[in-house]
Amino acid sequence: MKKIFTYTLGLLALAACNKEAAEIEVPASQIRFSLSGEFSFTKATEAAFEDNDEIQIIAGAPVNAATKATVDGTSLNLTSALYWGQGQTTSTDFVAIYPYTSSTETTVNYDLLYGGTHDYDYHKLYMIAKASSAPTEDAIALPFKHPFSKVLVDITNNLGSDAVASVVFEGVKMQGALDLVAGTVDITGAEAVNAPAAAIDATHYGLIVMPQTAQPRLVVTTTLGSTYTYTLPAAFNFEAGKVATAAITLEGQGGSGDAHGGAISFGFSVTDWSAAAENPGFNEPAISMGNYWYAVGCLYDDDDEIEPWTVDFPMNYGGLVDSKEVWTLTINYDESMTDQEVSKGFKFRRYASTTADENKWDTQYGMWADDANTNMNIEFDYGLATATDGNKNIRFETAGNYTLTLTGNTLVVVKN
Repeated sequence: MKKIFTYTLGLLALAACNKEAAEIEVPASQIRFSLSGEFSFTKATEAAFEDNDEIQIIAGAPVNAATKATVDGTSLNLTSALYWGQGQTTSTDFVAIYPYTSSTETTVNYDLLYGGTHDYDYHKLYMIAKASSAPTEDAIALPFKHPFSKVLVDITNNLGSDAVASVVFEGVKMQGALDLVAGTVDITGAEAVNAPAAAIDATHYGLIVMPQTAQPRLVVTTTLGSTYTYTLPAAFNFEAGKVATAAITLEGQGGSGDAHGGAISFGFSVTDWSAAAENPGFNEPAISMGNYWYAVGCLYDDDDEIEPWTVDFPMNYGGLVDSKEVWTLTINYDESMTDQEVSKGFKFRRYASTTADENKWDTQYGMWADDANTNMNIEFDYGLATATDGNKNIRFETAGNYTLTLTGNTLVVVKN
């Protein structure tokens, strides 16, 4: 009997515990979330959301929990339900991160050049949201925004097949600590570095940078080794959630020697990563041309008052045909620019900006010195001669506008 009584007491104790647990009040309503009505972006505008996209939501005190959320239209479905604290009347801070991360920290140390690589396609979509709310039956709207600043460079390339090889911003900070609750980015102590922009396509480049006030240099390098270096006349404010767009045009080096003419400056225009304002522009660039062919002599473009043989006109690179480089130039020819017989005509010469003046004629083309004809017969292709072969100035019978195509050492001329 004693044993039976003891066993009965055990059952009664268990039943009492179950009854006590059943009386604990669980909050009646779950916490619900939605995408902010202000958020009207799509992935086509690099700002995200589509159904099934995943987001991390972190809740502060007194909820103190985190969960993954999945996008469903403008609603968010939580993997693990979140509940208001029992008897809670105060507000809770909620933060959210996209793309999803399992982190529960509300401070994120972020490196836009992690591992030395700029993952533009990832960084351009990175967004955070912060909202505070006391217990409510309504869905809490999460106003997502970009914590970084986006820089776009739109390039008009008038260099023919001499393509853009790289676009680099020198002197920008790419590391910072994101305080998701305060919605701030701290770049104190971060080092200014040289950051390569990503090629969106052949003429558009993009870079994501930390919000900052900086005065970076923009350096564009081509496949033939030309460099265009732009500087800002004053510091520029790269704002979070803003897009700064610059449009530049790459022209060949004009002038003679290291004189750089015809370079076009550009400025930034700024828009939300959703009313545009004009902002300080870059100064005109310093240009260091790569190994280019030039035509020099009794030639001119828009200015027919220039002195002959004082301006080298850069040709446009047209790529390779049968392993031979193709270069073109449309230019005006007029022998009346000079009264000296020895100075009539023109030649081609090839050099880079780094070539010393005394060496700029080392690589050149002209008509063969032993050619009995004074003028080139433009009805036929003409094989040109180097200085070593023995050459003379190329001359045409009449003045006019001509298109010159140099393939290897063969010249084709069309009078326009």
